Amino acid sequence: MINIDKVKLCIDYEITKDKYKENQKSEESLKYYQDFLAFINRKLYNRSFIEGAPEKVIEIERKKKRDTKEKIDNILETINKYQNEK
Repeated sequence: MINIDKVKLCIDYEITKDKYKENQKSEESLKYYQDFLAFINRKLYNRSFIEGAPEKVIEIERKKKRDTKEKIDNILETINKYQNEK
């Protein structure tokens, strides 16, 4: 607790620290999934991969792309939530 000119300010350090850690983890996850999405896109835009791969493999890669985009959106939502709480 900090006293500043008759005003008491109480900061819950543990909650602030935990929020910081969670936000940091979210940003690390975001970077991972953005890199993973770039990797998937390189595959899907590679003509020789598309021409040589079985349709089932291509569909799996497209599903990975959709799932990864969804994860990125969820992480961005979480990061925005943390930033709005500041």
